[in-house]
Amino acid sequence: MIATSTVASLGIEQHRAVKLLAVALRHEVDLLEDVRAALLEQRAGVASNDAERIEGGTHRLGRSLLTIEEARRHRSDLTSVLGGGRPLNLSELELVLPQPMLADLLEARVQLRVAAKGVAREVAINDLVVRRAMDAGESFIQVLFSTVVGPPAAYDGAAGGVESTGGGVLLNRRV
Repeated sequence: MIATSTVASLGIEQHRAVKLLAVALRHEVDLLEDVRAALLEQRAGVASNDAERIEGGTHRLGRSLLTIEEARRHRSDLTSVLGGGRPLNLSELELVLPQPMLADLLEARVQLRVAAKGVAREVAINDLVVRRAMDAGESFIQVLFSTVVGPPAAYDGAAGGVESTGGGVLLNRRV
């Protein structure tokens, strides 16, 4: 519970911004978990060679990233209220907020950092998986086309079923 003196020292608007900021940070955690799930879906699609699953993960990822961008703008608006008009980094919260007010925010900030690190790890893994899949695909194509025998460099009449008289080809055709 927040002490009455803390509310009075911050003001009602800042007090409301603190509560909303904690909710916003938890919402960002949920969004990051959705990004992580989309990355896992993409990776499973690569592993199972399922193009639809990869595409589904890609669309889900795109939607989540747009929503995260909007959530970050909302967070910036809330920290601007706390920073006197200047948006604050999450690491600056301790500098402007009284201690009793920080507990909820600190917990949400820790959760956000853990979720962000998890997403960064999944992105690195997906990057490696996709790069290896592309390398494997390129290797397969190289092997596939290196075994194809092209047309002969010079015309060989015997190969085409046309009789050769040694120096040239005799065609018996009436017009």
